[in-house]
Amino acid sequence: MDSWLSGVVRSPSAGGGGTPVTPSRVHSEPCKVPEELPANAQAVLRHTAACYQAVRATLNTLVLNATFDEDTNPMSRDGPPNRLMQKLLRELEAIPVVMYLVQLPFTRGVEIKWMTSGDPRFAQLIQIITLLYRLMKQAVKNDETNAVELHKHVNIIRAHQGKGLSATVTLKEIYMGKRKLLAKIQPDLIRLFVHLLQEERDPRYVDFLMSVCTCGIEPMPAIQKMICTELFEQNPELLPIIQLDHRSGAPPRLSILIPGSKNEDGSDLWMDAADFNDSHQVNGR
Repeated sequence: MDSWLSGVVRSPSAGGGGTPVTPSRVHSEPCKVPEELPANAQAVLRHTAACYQAVRATLNTLVLNATFDEDTNPMSRDGPPNRLMQKLLRELEAIPVVMYLVQLPFTRGVEIKWMTSGDPRFAQLIQIITLLYRLMKQAVKNDETNAVELHKHVNIIRAHQGKGLSATVTLKEIYMGKRKLLAKIQPDLIRLFVHLLQEERDPRYVDFLMSVCTCGIEPMPAIQKMICTELFEQNPELLPIIQLDHRSGAPPRLSILIPGSKNEDGSDLWMDAADFNDSHQVNGR
């Protein structure tokens, strides 16, 4: 880890910084990666490749030790948090260091928009950043002290939403069940996720909006109002279209329209709400 850091850092600083992403900036530009990358971006990728195995092994170990679980996959392991590990990460000031690393490539010539290009040249860098975000997710799980520290870097995390870096689950973990931080949510964050939903119907974005509606079992009325305003008043096209079929002599049937999908006869595909949780293949997925 130290060698990777020294390879791309000249003047270390653990500051948060970053610029908040407004909806108009998300996916606003086509992702075009030049065949020949700028020299500084090439240098980042060279240092990443040279240290990749050691850095990935270190991060895997840290992520696995951050929770108690039988799952040995660092990206799916999600058991109870290891409180001692969380305390050590806080006392060693790992949170600002990790967030500096997360942002570092994008201050050294690598464009954030290239992360969604599918270009294999960035695969190792994406894997490292994804593991860094996974470590931060586990560091703040049910830990408000660590979450407050990570929230100082929330603008960076917001800027990485929708870029394939697993930043959404980390942002969700910062707020989930933490009233003090939930109270800091402003409408622009809700608008960001609504815009992300417009770009891609990713259930993780819905999951985030659902998670900030409550704190434990207690509702968060201000946030609920923000979400309702954005969905019901500003973006009703994102809401599911439903119909109630109440024929005589038959029980009522509630159906949900599956946008962009057709039956074999070319008619719109409606799914019975009673079967909505069943496994269905829609649009090849």
